[in-house]
Amino acid sequence: MDDHIYAIDWDTAGFGYLGEDMASLIADETEPANMADYFRICIPAYLGGFFEYAHILVDAEQSIHDMILLMYGYRLIESFKFAQNEKDKSIARDSLQSIYDLSHMIPNK
Repeated sequence: MDDHIYAIDWDTAGFGYLGEDMASLIADETEPANMADYFRICIPAYLGGFFEYAHILVDAEQSIHDMILLMYGYRLIESFKFAQNEKDKSIARDSLQSIYDLSHMIPNK
């Protein structure tokens, strides 16, 4: 047996969007301070495994960032808008800022 770890996600197995699981891992209930580290570490590992077996041309990092915006941006704006206290408002604002900051980590952006 080799020294590699392989992960197979069979939850809702079928067709989906490239990076959908990564977008969820990075943004869903993640502390804003951790998003950049998750993006920087997880995306290259995910794409390395993906492109080892799939030969397509796609700006995957940008696609994953866009997916994060689509999947979580509206929720965070809603959370900010309807926050009952300053702490919840601050968490939503910090999360949105972290998502914006991720765009600066994308090459050629």
